[in-house]
Amino acid sequence: MSICLALIKYGYSAFKLEILEYSNIEERFIRESYYIKSCAPEYNILKEGGTMPSRLGVSHSEDTKMKIRLNNPNRFMISVTDNLTNVETIYDSINQAEKALEISSGQISQYFNKNQQKPFKKRYVFKKIENIILEKEYNEVDSRRSGVELNVLDITTNTTTIYSSIRAGARELDIAHSTIIKYADLSQPYLDRYLFKVNTTKS
Repeated sequence: MSICLALIKYGYSAFKLEILEYSNIEERFIRESYYIKSCAPEYNILKEGGTMPSRLGVSHSEDTKMKIRLNNPNRFMISVTDNLTNVETIYDSINQAEKALEISSGQISQYFNKNQQKPFKKRYVFKKIENIILEKEYNEVDSRRSGVELNVLDITTNTTTIYSSIRAGARELDIAHSTIIKYADLSQPYLDRYLFKVNTTKS
């Protein structure tokens, strides 16, 4: 939790992930203990490696992800308008947008930091979706995501999958609840692939 609180307080840009060494499974705790002793990392409360159960494979729920985003001013969704196609796409994060648009990491952040107004590469216009909007959408999602069916049409395969709830669909597709509801309301495909329809007449 100390790392999570620090991320929220100082922002993700104040931290980095660096791989110090690759080791085999048999030696992983020995090498972990070595680096804990030699580097004295601030956030490691343990003195020996491998003394706590591993959280490998454990991930935050969509609720937790949204709450972290709401409490972190450096995390926000962004709207990207392509001036060539006049299509607006909403991404859950800067990282997601950069991957989708094949833009080098950090360039969108620089766009915002420099308060750029001109289209990026004379094509893309970026806009932040502030946390107050996210909070409103989160509350709407919280009241609407349960007890309804979600129909998802995969445009690339022309197949439709019916999920028992928005929660189930979000979990299976790894897409935020708020994103599903937003695109269902807009009746527009998400990432040019998924078309969502919420069936509110489920008994």
